[in-house]
Amino acid sequence: MPLALRLAGTHIETNAKVPWPGAITSYDGYLRALEAEITELFPELDEDSSTFGDRQARELVGCTWELSLSALEKRGILQARSLLQMLSHFADSPIPIELLKLQVLDHFEVFKDVTRAQLRTTVEALADLGLIDLRAPQHPPIGGVAPAASVTLHPLVRDVGRYPGRLRTPRATYLAAASTMIAIGTSKAPQEDWASWPVWETLSDHAFYLLSEVLQENEIGDGVVDAAAYGSYQSARFLMSRGEFERAQFEQVRVLAALRRISGNEHPNSLTVRHDRAVSLNRLGRLAEAESELRAVREEKIRIFGPNSPNTLTTVHAYADVLWQQGELSRAEEEYRSILSVKDLTPSERNLLGTRNNLYQVLIEQGKLSEAVAEIDGFVNEAESHGDGGTAVAQARFVRARVRKAQARFEEAIAEFREVADHQSVTLGENHTTTLSTKHELGVALQESGDPDAACNVLHGVFVARSKVQGSDHPDTLGTRHQYALALHEAERRDEAQRHYRETFKRRSQVLGDHHLHTLATRFQLAVLLEESGDLENAEEEFLNVLVGECATIGADHPSTLTTRLRLVKYAVIRQQWPQAFAELDRILAARRRMYGENHPLARDTEEVIAFLKANIPS
Repeated sequence: MPLALRLAGTHIETNAKVPWPGAITSYDGYLRALEAEITELFPELDEDSSTFGDRQARELVGCTWELSLSALEKRGILQARSLLQMLSHFADSPIPIELLKLQVLDHFEVFKDVTRAQLRTTVEALADLGLIDLRAPQHPPIGGVAPAASVTLHPLVRDVGRYPGRLRTPRATYLAAASTMIAIGTSKAPQEDWASWPVWETLSDHAFYLLSEVLQENEIGDGVVDAAAYGSYQSARFLMSRGEFERAQFEQVRVLAALRRISGNEHPNSLTVRHDRAVSLNRLGRLAEAESELRAVREEKIRIFGPNSPNTLTTVHAYADVLWQQGELSRAEEEYRSILSVKDLTPSERNLLGTRNNLYQVLIEQGKLSEAVAEIDGFVNEAESHGDGGTAVAQARFVRARVRKAQARFEEAIAEFREVADHQSVTLGENHTTTLSTKHELGVALQESGDPDAACNVLHGVFVARSKVQGSDHPDTLGTRHQYALALHEAERRDEAQRHYRETFKRRSQVLGDHHLHTLATRFQLAVLLEESGDLENAEEEFLNVLVGECATIGADHPSTLTTRLRLVKYAVIRQQWPQAFAELDRILAARRRMYGENHPLARDTEEVIAFLKANIPS
């Protein structure tokens, strides 16, 4: 009723300003016209209105804007009714005006031969009568281009506007036009960084809604299903960029179902969506599922595109990432090197810097520091000598700084991180996600160099910026919060550290799941803090919980799991359970030798622990 009264008042006010022949300019006249409209639409209406259902009641209230639409048609604005019905088939979310493509509306015969000026006049007329609301842009320009205004519909207007009995064009046609326009919109929307997120929030609302509606519609062509699937595929990639991997993989499953409806498992986009879903599973810590799917997609891409296609190499890189997280370091190294060995590809086509960064990290974890150092120094020198561009060189230097950090050459690493961060602040912006990643690594280097107070200052700034830019629950933000808690811990600010550990653990559990490696890493540090405070009973329980999660996710012999197992040996020693302690140490040593070789520092450290305990067993 408030909506009906608002529309009635707007109708009368608009007509009273510039009366057209036969226009309604008084409340009495409006009531008489409304009664005639109701009598025509609902001849069965009698005094017992309780027999009306909800739909009929909504339709009755909808008569208020039927009068307004009729008035617009008398003024020669003939597309108003069709446009309102078209807008009603989008999601209950703001609709950017720039989405309304005349060629699409013409193609699907929503209305024909309408100019941009006529469309604008129709939109403004609907807004003047209160049937839609025009909104100014809610976000700043992106790439120098100012966003267009958007329109919103009252939920009741939208609901009645979709009612089949009133439609001038079949519902399937409206859905086809809307899905096509969203597909075009998602193909052209910027995807570079977080600045485009407000645009994508709106686009994704419409994309996911329309895919649901299209899949429920039987009388709709494969091309429309394809368009709806494409809009949702692009929107799921936006969710991935924002760290919403659970929701992203859910939508990716729906996209795959839509593609199978079109052409079984042979749709050309199926492999791309399967790749993306596997990456989402990887980020959720479901490593076994991700590894299996990426292996299958890689084999299919090799068969279709060949082993050296950029399309194939993208999946090879993602597959190597999963192997790395699973502790399969030599296999991951082999996959990364296979990408770098491919010739005649541009750096972007094989994600050169990302691949090199991960390769060097894998080399470091295997103890191959000299090899990693030689390769990255050669790569940076080559990039600088070829003048590959400031951004490319900065990224290469970022990788080199990480290698220097792993070498414990902290002074060089910190200086290089600072220089790269300064360059990125100028070229990309202080709060660009790439700049924040460099500053995060700077904080880690300061912490590992033995300066936790300086690390706290840097990491706190990154945490605040990421919370604002990416959101407090984004995996990157939580990663920085975890590192900030570590720095607080080392700075002896234990109460603050525990608060941040607990909040990070809670949020990581919600966002990533209890068994995700990042969640377990935070839980591990909480256990360390408990142990240091003397609460050994609860500390041991937390370490055991971490071990259960690691065994379920990455297996008993993963490097992270071995670290937790070694930590738990301490409790067997405290209880003087020597046979159990030495048996577990022998198993850990065998696993580390098998994984890294006998001369790796981790293997030697384990040998030293065994020797120390044997030399100090109480008689």
